[in-house]
Amino acid sequence: MPQAQQEALARQYGVDLGSLTGGATNIGSAPVQQAPVLEPVVSEATSAPVAQAAADDSDGVPLFGYDVLGNNSLGLTVVDNLPVPLDYQMVPGDVISVQIFGKSNQNLSLAIDRDGSINLPDIGPVAVAGQTFAQLRQQLNDVIKNKTIGVDVSVTMGAMRTMQVYIVGEAIQPGAYNVNGLTTITQALIASGGVKKSGSLRHIKLMRKGQVISDFDLYDLLLKGDTSKDLRLSSGDTLFIPLRDNSITIEGQVARPAVYETKGDTTLGQLLSLAGGAKPQAYLSRVSVRRASSNGLQLFTLDLATTAGQRFKLKNGDDVNLSAAASSLRNAVAVRGEVVRQGALNFTPGMKVSDAIGSMDDGLKQTADLNYALLVREVNANQAIEIYQFSLLDALTKPNSEANLLLQEKDQIFVFDNGLEQDYWFGSYANSKAKPSGIDKARETVDAETGAVVEQNESSTLNIAWDGSSVQRRRAA
Repeated sequence: MPQAQQEALARQYGVDLGSLTGGATNIGSAPVQQAPVLEPVVSEATSAPVAQAAADDSDGVPLFGYDVLGNNSLGLTVVDNLPVPLDYQMVPGDVISVQIFGKSNQNLSLAIDRDGSINLPDIGPVAVAGQTFAQLRQQLNDVIKNKTIGVDVSVTMGAMRTMQVYIVGEAIQPGAYNVNGLTTITQALIASGGVKKSGSLRHIKLMRKGQVISDFDLYDLLLKGDTSKDLRLSSGDTLFIPLRDNSITIEGQVARPAVYETKGDTTLGQLLSLAGGAKPQAYLSRVSVRRASSNGLQLFTLDLATTAGQRFKLKNGDDVNLSAAASSLRNAVAVRGEVVRQGALNFTPGMKVSDAIGSMDDGLKQTADLNYALLVREVNANQAIEIYQFSLLDALTKPNSEANLLLQEKDQIFVFDNGLEQDYWFGSYANSKAKPSGIDKARETVDAETGAVVEQNESSTLNIAWDGSSVQRRRAA
């Protein structure tokens, strides 16, 4: 290969021939590009939420309840202007405002000291710690009025105490938090960013001086709106969130498909209640429960319409699925063609053609063919059909005649177009002709030369179908 071609080929691949041969060359070579080395980038701000999302939706079914508390810490700040409930317990650190007016006027701001007392001017110390706010107001009102004649007293809440509580266990952001005296369990959980997906929502323990004061079940709040066990915290309290040790998945035709944490023995009926109940289209007679055990995978098929099915005991890790019922139409017959009300009707035993169509005046269009109609009937599981021809006029005017056929479930009645133009009689009010394809009809034309009326029969094909079955009727011209 000539030198020029070698140099051109080398430039295409970024090779410097001069460096290879050790000699000098004036060929401008492109730099050799090496494949870049990719290193994983780990962001501390985003790594935790990604792990949570994966745990949240590992099988496409969300974990119930964890999104309510959120994954972002809202924090709690001391707010001094909150209305104080009458059952608020007064402890050292709280501040009350006392206004005395009448014979003498005074505005006092009194803090409860470490001994649990407040110091009233000209009266002395009064023990108030441990009382509710309502009891404190009544006590101060009585003491001041007994000591000072001709005055009225107004007692309000000043600044509330700030206290420290601890949130540990499976919290998003465990640690110590400064909160006010009105903080409850749920508010503290929100302050910590919520509960990890590995944590329990049904066994949150409120511990005070080493003793369990309350075993809080967040499901009572989420499912029933019950806040009776959402207790207020005290200084030094600890909220401990243990690991979740029991969960069952329910999916399919339920109002709220999710992974639910269960307590103790849980039946299939109780789990369905947690999920908000079954949807109307759910097929309750065949509910599948998949269970993984040391013996392998087991599958149970249960009937929720029975007591035994509802009382079936579930185990940790079970997967319950409610499938949809069949969408095929049952207990119905259909009327199609030149009728006023086209579509499916409810079938009742003993129903006849006249019952499905109604009267001639109210049930048929003006274009209906009264001499010829069809009844299409399925006769077996393979959807084979039989076709019955009858006089629609006889069926409607002679209810006891053979033309008034006895119907069966899924029968279809076809009423055809009579082929006559009705514009002359009905004008702009002529019925729209819903003509099934393939209706044989006579067409009248006028011969331009002789003026004679010529009638021509048109050959066509009629297709009738119910769930895929069909039949054809042909008539030669």
